[in-house]
Amino acid sequence: MTPASFLRGPTRRDLAVLRDLLDSNESDDPLTFAELPGFLFALACAPETVPPSEWFPEVLGEEPALVDDAHAQRVFTALVAWYNEINSGVLEGNPQLPSGYSFEDDVLENFNPGAPVAAWSSGFFRGHSWLSEDWDEYLFEEIEIEVLTGVFSLSFFHSRERAQAAADDENLPLEDLAARVRDLFASSMASYANIGRSVHEALLEQEEQAGLAARRPFVTEPAVGRNDPCPCGSGLKHKKCCGRNVH
Repeated sequence: MTPASFLRGPTRRDLAVLRDLLDSNESDDPLTFAELPGFLFALACAPETVPPSEWFPEVLGEEPALVDDAHAQRVFTALVAWYNEINSGVLEGNPQLPSGYSFEDDVLENFNPGAPVAAWSSGFFRGHSWLSEDWDEYLFEEIEIEVLTGVFSLSFFHSRERAQAAADDENLPLEDLAARVRDLFASSMASYANIGRSVHEALLEQEEQAGLAARRPFVTEPAVGRNDPCPCGSGLKHKKCCGRNVH
């Protein structure tokens, strides 16, 4: 699996460095290089912008084995460039699985460990789960079912056990349900991305109407976590109070 072919930003050496770092991570629950694009897709579709200072630790671990500043720069460059590439597809309304992540001809093989789609779905499931609190704030009735349907489809190949349970509930052979999910995978990506971007744009419009600055590109680290209480004492979360101008 060689996702390097669809990236314009990072060099092959940067990607190789990133792959070595992620795949040598010995933490309890590491994110692998193969899972990374699924995670980044979930991140790009999030209703609220998440700065790298918050998602880097989720990807790399709290204490990544960065050798020196040059090593760290290569890793961070590759991560941000890959995110930007995936985000471009989301913003253009044309998200796609990256090169090297196509479905296996035998639909059940997409559940196998090491299968590209299984890795992508696993990364997506992790990303959406990590962002679930952000999504929960905006899952009003009109979009909740659509979002949950998208999450079901895009994380379907993450777990054969969960997929089998869903097939049993539908009284279908697993192969038939998996084929349905595969055939709708592209439209599920588009739908999930569209909802996230629509909520994101609505939030920006609300901020502009309130005279607040729109969320800026990734540049600085917030001193307080997005979901932490705001230090000003308002009782609101930081991201809903003073953090609006930080993110």
